[in-house]
This record gives sequence, C-alpha cells and structure tokens, in this order.
Amino acid sequence: LQQSMTEAAPGLWVLAAPSEFAPLHMLEPQQIKALVGLLRAQFDYVVVDLPRVLVEWLSPVLEASSRLVMVTDCSVPSIAQARRLIEFYKEVNVGLDIEVVINRKRKPVFAASHEKEAARVLKRPFKHWLADDPAAALAAADQGVPLSAAASRSALTKGVRRLAKDIIETRAAQPA
Repeated sequence: LQQSMTEAAPGLWVLAAPSEFAPLHMLEPQQIKALVGLLRAQFDYVVVDLPRVLVEWLSPVLEASSRLVMVTDCSVPSIAQARRLIEFYKEVNVGLDIEVVINRKRKPVFAASHEKEAARVLKRPFKHWLADDPAAALAAADQGVPLSAAASRSALTKGVRRLAKDIIETRAAQPA
C-alpha cells in the first residue's frame, strides 16, 4: 500500500487509480474493506472518490464512513441522480451524515427557486458551494498538483478550503 501512495503535499497522501483501465466490478468488497481498514489505521482522514454508479464494493466503504460529501449541481438530472444515490447510501449506512455541495456555482446571496426546490428534494440544505473556475481546475490537473498549489487564490480553492475546514471542525466537535 505504501509503495502505491504518493505524497501530493506535506501530510497529503494519495492512492491514485491504476494507470491501466480496470472495470469497476473487478474489485471485491472484501478487498475494499481491508484497504479501507489499513488506511483508517494509518491516517486521520480517509477520502474516497466514489463513482456515481452502484457497484458491490461500495457497501464496505459506506459502512466504514462517518460522513459523505456529495458534489453535484442543481440541474434536474443531477438532483434526481443525487436523490437516488442518497437513498441507496442511507440504506447501507442509516447513520451516515450526507452533505451536498453545489459545484460550478458561487453561493448566491438569495437562493433561486430551483435551488430551494433541489434542497427540498434532497432533504438537505446547501451549505457549501464551489465556484466555477475551469482555468484553476485545469491548471491543477495539467500540473498534477493539488488545486491549492496551482491556483491558491482562486474562488474554487477558497471554496474547497472552507469545505475542508468545516469537515475538520465538525469532526473535532464530535465525541471520540
């Protein structure tokens, strides 16, 4: 595991997807359960980038999770898919804290009616919004560095920082 991980920034370790294509269904639930267990024993925070499809190995990830951050936009198809995924995630882990983050849009001063309706459908308030900044995202991807290293002052980076700070503060406030 350690040989497969890269330190992207001091204290930030990444286990990237394999360089060769592998079908999502190739992973077995028991493999993922063991991997998540090893990572949790070694790190304070383990972030797993989940696919937007349902595969067998999602269950051990969800069972081991205390919080899920779902990134979506407010389009009707995206909200419908988010609702279906939330329902599945809650079936697997009833106590899972799920937060929805709105992507590619700055937080409005006053929410539009479709944004209010989307929050109602998902039964969750939208606390975090990530600004649309394709130049910053592309710079980070092209350079192979975290967003904060490629575009430290961008609105997108600031939104990600606020989200990370909230996750850390929320966890610190929870009983051990």
